[in-house]
Amino acid sequence: KARKRWMAPVLQLCAMARDEGSELVLKFDDPSDCKLLQEHDNLKLLQSFALDFFQHDFRVVFRVRGAQAIEDGGGNEAEDLLVERRVLANDPMVQMTAEIFGGQVGSIRTGTK
Repeated sequence: KARKRWMAPVLQLCAMARDEGSELVLKFDDPSDCKLLQEHDNLKLLQSFALDFFQHDFRVVFRVRGAQAIEDGGGNEAEDLLVERRVLANDPMVQMTAEIFGGQVGSIRTGTK
């Protein structure tokens, strides 16, 4: 199996991992922390690694703190913008890009959707 060096730092962002029968539940505080892991190919690879390690076929489930509150909407527009900027700054892809190029995340400008 090909090694995925980025997977370990992303998994370290997991706030808690728990075995719930046939599910391996990974809890994250920030939705952007698990974005890379939720991609189909990466999820299959993670499930394969879990099978090799635990010798048990797990279904990997992601739980994000505050995800329900975000989905419900409401809240302050300025606060929502700050949250969006924080999520973008902490995105694993952004962090990896900054590390590769030896840079840092500065001003984050969001546009219309």
